[in-house]
Parts: sequence; C-alpha cells; structure tokens
Amino acid sequence: MLKFSKILHSIADIILCNNQNGMPLPVHEVFNSKTFGIMRQAPNDNNRWIVLVIAGRNVIIQGSDISNGHFQAKIRELRALGYHAALVTWTTYTELKTTAEKYNYLDNLCKEAIN
Repeated sequence: MLKFSKILHSIADIILCNNQNGMPLPVHEVFNSKTFGIMRQAPNDNNRWIVLVIAGRNVIIQGSDISNGHFQAKIRELRALGYHAALVTWTTYTELKTTAEKYNYLDNLCKEAIN
C-alpha cells in the first residue's frame, strides 16, 4: 500500500469530481484548506475523481505535446492513487482561440482520463 505524507510536486492541479452519471459534484468538502497539498488516495465513494495536471511550456519537449519525466511520473502517481489524471499542455491550450474550443479540449481530456 502506498502512503504519501506530502505532495511531491509544486505545480497546482485542477481537481474535479463527477458522479456515475457524469454530473459534477462539489470538491471543497473533501479537499479543504487544511488538507490541500497532501497527496492521498482518491476518495472511495464511487465517484470519478479527475485531476487535470497543468504542464507549462517549459516542461513540454519542444515541438511536441510530450511532457518531461517529472510530469509523466506525476500522472502515474495520481493514477496509482485512484485518480483519473490527464495532462493539460499549455502550448495546446493557448493556441485555441475560442472559449468553446478550450471547453471542448478540456472536456475531451476528462473523457479520455475516465476511459
């Protein structure tokens, strides 16, 4: 069994929760300010806990959407803890022009993470 007492990474992530029907649920009750930043198992509540890991341009291999090993390890750690994790590449996100394109990009990342 894996146990973590402190988060190993300093970049902020976006944590989302959907119920089994895909409807969003509040996150603040589970991740309050006292426990935020502590890496732990995903809650065992039959919901889908999704973490979008933001990868800035300095952690992406130039000319690709591939992150460095640090971020790849972070995704693997989150998945091992029971989260559905996906990488949001900042270079891809900032190239999108409209709010609808950005929404679709993030929505597709969430769907891919769950599947």
